[in-house]
Amino acid sequence: MIGVSSLDCLALAALEEGGTSQGLVCPVVDARKGEVYTALYAIVEDGLEKLTDDLVVTLEALTARIDRGVLLASDSKASEVMALLSRRGFDSRCLSSDELESCGVYVAATGAERLARGAIDQVRTLQPIYVRPAEAIFRPGESRATTDSKESVWSAERKTSSGSI
Repeated sequence: MIGVSSLDCLALAALEEGGTSQGLVCPVVDARKGEVYTALYAIVEDGLEKLTDDLVVTLEALTARIDRGVLLASDSKASEVMALLSRRGFDSRCLSSDELESCGVYVAATGAERLARGAIDQVRTLQPIYVRPAEAIFRPGESRATTDSKESVWSAERKTSSGSI
């Protein structure tokens, strides 16, 4: 079992599809709430070097980390980042998700590269990296019923939708 980062795969796809004219690659995925999931990668001789951990940041915080031209990849937020960078005088390029349709190939390539390095994950310890903590957390034993809520706690009396058959 080998875990693969979505951002790593997007960055690799952008490098392969967009060339090496920019010094950085930056996948950008809408995280809602005015933020994006992202990471920065330097283009090196034999591929990419990851410069940051996976991040969840505002567009302004992301552009503050970028100090040169960048190849952006993914959804509509990437074009917003490109506009902010252009105001700062940086020449950037943006690849849309349509231009990166073959991302599955890069998931396989990233997994194969990790396998070749011996970076195998244990099934029992492999966990997704969400960057942002989940807002809805199940805590057994906590009551969530409220008196003014439209939802009600399930009970034996309410277990059928018809009275008697």
